[in-house]
Amino acid sequence: QESYSIVDFSTGVTNGEYSIELFVSNVFDKLAEVTRYVECSNERCGRQTYIVPYRPRTIGLKFGQKF
Repeated sequence: QESYSIVDFSTGVTNGEYSIELFVSNVFDKLAEVTRYVECSNERCGRQTYIVPYRPRTIGLKFGQKF
């Protein structure tokens, strides 16, 4: 596998019992491979390699409240 870097950012504020957070995961939308695997041997199933990708850019907002 080739090397890669993933950048995540988050920021938030808290005001008494409420909190809010803005986050961005995989800021630059890097198409990275987490792992590769085969389910069975090449002789039995042929050459079938499965690739598990890193999740794409995700932007979200979290809201919290203390009780």
